[in-house]
Amino acid sequence: MLSISSFQMLAYIMENPSLTAVAEKMDVSVQTARKNLEALDKEYGCQMFRSLASDAAELSDAGLVYASAAVKICNILSDADRKAEKIIKERQDAVIVASLSRGLDKKLRKLDGFRFKSIFLDASDKNSEDVLRNLGKDADIVIGFYDDALLKRFRLEAVSFSSAMAVAVSSSSPLARKKNLDIEDLYEHKLYVPRKGFSRRIDNFVHDMHDFHPRIEIVNTASYTPELLKTVSENGDFILSSAAMNLSGYSLKSVSVDWIYKMNYGLLYSNKNEKAADVVKALTSNKL
Repeated sequence: MLSISSFQMLAYIMENPSLTAVAEKMDVSVQTARKNLEALDKEYGCQMFRSLASDAAELSDAGLVYASAAVKICNILSDADRKAEKIIKERQDAVIVASLSRGLDKKLRKLDGFRFKSIFLDASDKNSEDVLRNLGKDADIVIGFYDDALLKRFRLEAVSFSSAMAVAVSSSSPLARKKNLDIEDLYEHKLYVPRKGFSRRIDNFVHDMHDFHPRIEIVNTASYTPELLKTVSENGDFILSSAAMNLSGYSLKSVSVDWIYKMNYGLLYSNKNEKAADVVKALTSNKL
């Protein structure tokens, strides 16, 4: 199989048969360029060149087939390089915010001097642990539910946006227009909550719901996914959220409930990540 350098040499020869020109583009001597072409001709045994002189190479009919393919492959690779460079530059320039929201948190939108990019992530999902453990790699900041145990486990800091536990309901529901819900408003409905074991507070909340409000069907979910959020909106059910959680992109609205339950919701970051530390400094100094 042809190597990348072989593809490049064939593409260059098709453009200009001069070995001097090929050598300059490959950044090698003319002698090295000629030896490489001779080795290529022997490797394929199909007479890649009609002639291979000291200063020029003439492709055979078979060589032209390979060279034409080489030109296409080199163009594809060049296009891939450009796209990869763009992705790398975007990652270097942007602060990546991972959250359930399809858009930036309103507190971050008010900050000047930062270029943010959002990706979907549920902090309660077990699969998010790699992101939390390696903040600065795939994401710089995570916004979601957290407790002290989670912060300690992943050695993170937090900026709290709210501790008021709420529920998200379809934006078209009459309940979405209420400032606060009574717990009875949840009766005869499903209430989706993060997986068991994510937080002791949430687990205790679930136990209380089972004991004192059995008319609410509690459903532990392994992860909050776009599909689940869509289902909740369409079926008129509820999903445990925070008063500060923005799920409007899924036609859901977070509404507070008249209960005593609380769960921290906010920005999680590592002080070792300079980008995140700068954002937090801006947040706290602006007192947003």
